[in-house]
Amino acid sequence: MILRIFKTNQLYIYAIIPMLVLALRWPVFFLDAPFTPSGQLPFFSDFFAWLSYYPWLSVILSAAAISYQAYLLSELMNEHRLLPFSSNLAAFVLTITYSFLAPHAWFSPIILSNIFVVMSLRRVLSIYHQGNINGNLFRAGIFIGVGSLIYLPSSFMILILFYDLYLIRTFYWREYVIPALGFIVPYIYMLSYYYIRAESEIFLNYFIEPKTFLTFNDYGFFNWLPLEAGFLLLASSILYLILSGSRRTVRENNQFKVIIAMLIITAILCAIYSNDIMSATALLWPAASVLVTYFLLGIRKKMISEVIVYVLIIVIVLRDWLTVFSE
Repeated sequence: MILRIFKTNQLYIYAIIPMLVLALRWPVFFLDAPFTPSGQLPFFSDFFAWLSYYPWLSVILSAAAISYQAYLLSELMNEHRLLPFSSNLAAFVLTITYSFLAPHAWFSPIILSNIFVVMSLRRVLSIYHQGNINGNLFRAGIFIGVGSLIYLPSSFMILILFYDLYLIRTFYWREYVIPALGFIVPYIYMLSYYYIRAESEIFLNYFIEPKTFLTFNDYGFFNWLPLEAGFLLLASSILYLILSGSRRTVRENNQFKVIIAMLIITAILCAIYSNDIMSATALLWPAASVLVTYFLLGIRKKMISEVIVYVLIIVIVLRDWLTVFSE
């Protein structure tokens, strides 16, 4: 029933998504955020420090940001024809993946940064079979730069952009320089801001000092159960993608190579930023949602995909209730 609703391409789906995000989070709506965002530039840290006094507002902002990401990802998949037919299921899947870890119920730097990751991915995929791609390359670089100012590991997307260029374009050095210039533009503006305030060392320390963005109180086995179930589903999705490669066109396979590269690099970042695993894991969700959506739509027996979704929702809700009773 759920998939039957969300796999259509009707616009009303986007109105349901925010309500679904809040529904999955309502058990923890009035709890204090069980983490302390830290390590951002002061330009952002003051905002998150203020937000920590209003957990209900943090939950609402998180729901709004995730809903917007869901809309962007769904439009991206339909625009670039990554699915067998036009569908808004990706919006629903992204909503579920963000519920795998409890801290993502509250607004944090990685959730805001991932908006720019998805926006840059849309630009990256749009350069296929285009003549003049300079505008898209520059805008992609700017989106990646802004996202990395909010959450530094998001800068990995510049590697994805370069890989996409290598994969589908004849080498032309200017096409690599243009996104790099776009990437540094936000940094120039931010450095100018701190330079005028005579606080340049604060900006430089952002890149030097080790950081932990999210710290979280572990509530035991059930806290990790949705994530483990999600990784099992992701592994099945990757296997299905590999086995179904002959059914796709060269263009589609190249685009999925970019998604897989994005998934691999974000997995490496999770290992590098293991002290910040709650944030780093969220970098996986855009790419993982693309693959899981493709898998769910490819399952021939629809009852199986429905059961998968219901099991995930039950596990997530159970985890949230246990979180409430642990407070």
